[in-house]
Amino acid sequence: MPVLAKDFTKSELAAILEAIELIHGCSSGKELGAVLIKAKELLDAEYCVCGLGRVSRHQTLSSVLMVINGDYPESWLDTYRSEHLYEKDPIVKYNMRYCGTHLWANIFRHYDDRESRIFLERARSFGLKYGITSGIYDPELRTLSLFSFAGKRNTFRDHHRRIADIITLHLNQALVRAYRNNKAESTLALT
Repeated sequence: MPVLAKDFTKSELAAILEAIELIHGCSSGKELGAVLIKAKELLDAEYCVCGLGRVSRHQTLSSVLMVINGDYPESWLDTYRSEHLYEKDPIVKYNMRYCGTHLWANIFRHYDDRESRIFLERARSFGLKYGITSGIYDPELRTLSLFSFAGKRNTFRDHHRRIADIITLHLNQALVRAYRNNKAESTLALT
């Protein structure tokens, strides 16, 4: 279903345009983190994070290249990284198969195995119970970008999915730009 301007209020349209303008000014992870917070407000979320990962030939996420934390609980991100939970995360698995913007409630219906239930219980203990995630796969670079907005309350609807559809494409450009700039800075620091 196409996204139309009539689907939004004037204040929502203004906020979306403002967010897009801010996104296009981002060139670093720190700037993108601040813009994620703005995007979070558009989606009525409590938490936000995004990440870029490398996709293997077997269509699994083989490594995490960059994570920009808007305001996800740091202890959850530390656990997620150290235990490679992206290998068990139903949201990552689903976006590996069906890129796009998805409400978590719809994703969780597809994953009712023991491993997924344990993962979801752990995430919920950090206040990450409901959410919406947008995924963009770049076959040329073999990368997957994910933009997640979460909260303790079930406030996410199709209306939020349509907003995320609009801003995710712009957020993806900023994430890739921040990754490339970070990589270039690391290379310069070594020489």
